[in-house]
Formats: sequence, structure tokens, C-alpha cells
Amino acid sequence: MIHSPSEGYRDNRYIHTQGGRFYACTPVWRVDSIAHALGQTARYRGNADIFYSVAEHSILVSLLMEHEVGGDPMEGLHHDDSESVLPDVSSPFKGLFPDLRKFEKEHIDPSIRKHFGLPAKKTDENGIADWLALFIESAQILPERGVDFEDPYNLRVKALKLRREGWMVHGYEWNHAKGLYLARHNDLQHRREVNAKSGSNVTSGV
Repeated sequence: MIHSPSEGYRDNRYIHTQGGRFYACTPVWRVDSIAHALGQTARYRGNADIFYSVAEHSILVSLLMEHEVGGDPMEGLHHDDSESVLPDVSSPFKGLFPDLRKFEKEHIDPSIRKHFGLPAKKTDENGIADWLALFIESAQILPERGVDFEDPYNLRVKALKLRREGWMVHGYEWNHAKGLYLARHNDLQHRREVNAKSGSNVTSGV
């Protein structure tokens, strides 16, 4: 007899996704399912002035890596894929949920990186692009415009310069953001395949 809802899932935990059941201990990644979930997931826990999806954020990070920072833009696109199956925790509160963060870091994120052929750990280029995106986004859509955010890598000035140059949040509807995410993935995957055939190691347009 099952005495609690969690007991039945203990050894075989799963959630339902657009691609079927997703098992936490044996994850199988489907880009359509990821795009669908991230398109409907609000960044900043829904506290922005407008709806802004994690899918759109991921595209922004990917484009920043391609055009401003360097590295593999595919990593930028997929760096937050865990949020398609796990709840995101805002950075100031992450320390309150050590078990969840450990499971994401040691199990979910590595499986994403392996599936999409990404570096085993988050690269410096991805980290820089993520921080730049944070400052670009916050300056446009957060209530206090991110003025009190920590800036450990001194990237705020560069980000605001990029903002003035036209880098911005569009606030796409979820299904449009989903389509753009999939299109970006397909474009980057096509480039990989072309480069592989030509023997090139180029992964971005930088």
C-alpha cells in the first residue's frame, strides 16, 4: 500500500512532458519538449514588468556568445535546459535548497551537456554572456532596473553599452519564443554538421 504520494515515486520519479514521461534518474532530452517548457517558464519568477521566457533568455545568451563573447553558442542556448524539468531558484535563495541544487549540478546538468555535446562544465564564455544578459534584461524589465545587483566580474558597464547598441528583451509570447528557440537550435546544429563534414572545429560565428 502506498501511504503518501511521494512514496510511489521514490525509486522511479517522473513528470509528464510534451514528449512523454521524463524520469529524473534516467533523463532523456527532447529539444521540442525543452523548448515548449522553457517558452512557458517565466524568467525572474514572473516578477518582471512583462512576460519574459527562459527560452528567450537562452536565445539572448546564445547570441551574445556568438557575436560578443565567444565560445559555443549552442552552450548558451542550452545552459538553462534544466529549468524545463526542475524549478528554478532565484540566485539569492539557491543556498536554501542544497539538495535540489546538488541534484541539478551532479546529475541533470551533466546529462544535458553530454546529450548536446557541450563542455562538461559551464565555460567562462557562457558565464560572461549569462551575466551580460542579466544586466541587459534587468535594465529594461525589472522594477528597480538591477541597480543593486552584484557585479563580481565588472560587466555592468559593458552590458549597458550593449543595451544602448540595441541588445534588448522583446517579451515574445511563449509559443513564438518556443519556435525561435527551436529554430536557433536547428541552425546551430546544422552548422555543426557542416563543420564536421568540412573538418572544421568552428562552433560559432565569432
